[in-house]
Amino acid sequence: MTFDERVSINERIDAMIGSYVDFKESIKDMELSDRINAQDKYNKLREKLFKIAEMSGEKALTLTLIQDGNTATGVTANGKKFVWTANSGYAYRSRYCGSLYIAEIGTVFTSGTVAKAFEYILNN
Repeated sequence: MTFDERVSINERIDAMIGSYVDFKESIKDMELSDRINAQDKYNKLREKLFKIAEMSGEKALTLTLIQDGNTATGVTANGKKFVWTANSGYAYRSRYCGSLYIAEIGTVFTSGTVAKAFEYILNN
């Protein structure tokens, strides 16, 4: 995978879970131990999503995403429109769950993980 492809994949991941800057802003008021745990979870999720994208190869590079608040819209690798809406719950873990809707399929799930949504988007 070339450098430009890696940057492109990272932009897609940012649209799904927020950029590193967004993440740091969201945890700034947490206790130190909670910030450390949150940082570890965020890094592991980015790593997992990047591995999913790497295994999907060209499909991941054809995926388009537009982030608007806690909602990402786009077109799957197979040309279907989708909407990913992240949960806005009080608990920090809500950041990594959400609802996925794909045109022609309908609502896929209403409380799935972002990793599962990413895989589903890439394969449908």
